[in-house]
Amino acid sequence: MDKHKLSLIGAGMAAAVLVAGGWFIGIQPQLASAAADDAQRATIESTNTTNRDVLRKLEADFRELPRSQRALAELQKSVPSTPDTAGFTREVDEAVSSSGVQLTSLTFGALSAYVPLTDAAGAQAGAGSTPTASPTPAPTATAVPSPSSPAAPAAPQPYRNDQITSNTFDLLPVTIAVDATSYEQALDVAKRLQHGQRLFLVDSLSQTTKEDSATAQSWSLAGYIYVVHASQADEALGSSASGAAATSAPSGSPTAVG
Repeated sequence: MDKHKLSLIGAGMAAAVLVAGGWFIGIQPQLASAAADDAQRATIESTNTTNRDVLRKLEADFRELPRSQRALAELQKSVPSTPDTAGFTREVDEAVSSSGVQLTSLTFGALSAYVPLTDAAGAQAGAGSTPTASPTPAPTATAVPSPSSPAAPAAPQPYRNDQITSNTFDLLPVTIAVDATSYEQALDVAKRLQHGQRLFLVDSLSQTTKEDSATAQSWSLAGYIYVVHASQADEALGSSASGAAATSAPSGSPTAVG
């Protein structure tokens, strides 16, 4: 092999080394960088899309904020964060005046924590019961099936809300005594109070005839008004209207009058 051929082989090997070096040193890092840039760009676009969706939702919520604040203000009037017995007394005076009866007394009981309704029957089912062996049945004649009676309608289930607990809700007993000439008048007072600004649930409505009058009757309305803890009311200011105070019947399972 002459010197000229050796020179050509050496030049070819040098060229191969240069090409490989250019790939590993120059081209391959650039391609990797471009791929990383593309992945980062896709991530940024995805994040921007998510942020734009959140921004549109916030803009829509902001437009609804005044209406939500008005709804919350009405709910806070119905179930305030303080007993506000003075405000409820004014409502009682207005209801009594509009019904044409005479208020004889208005008594507020002690504020106490609300006790959520529980399924007492379900809790008692199976408690204290022990299985017993069944005796071997004696052979009997085949009984003729009797016509089945219609099933009794199921009792309505009480309203329950996990956010209404002893730590978030209080109740204040109220007893209102009035003098009226008829049951309709006393019932009108109860209806006016139930449809008033403050949530008021009538637990009982009782009547006794006055001894000094053949027509006048003394009526007593007993029920509850409700108070939501101030901390819960503050949290509601920063949440949607669905997080505002909800209402429920007290633990004695009273029924509304009328």
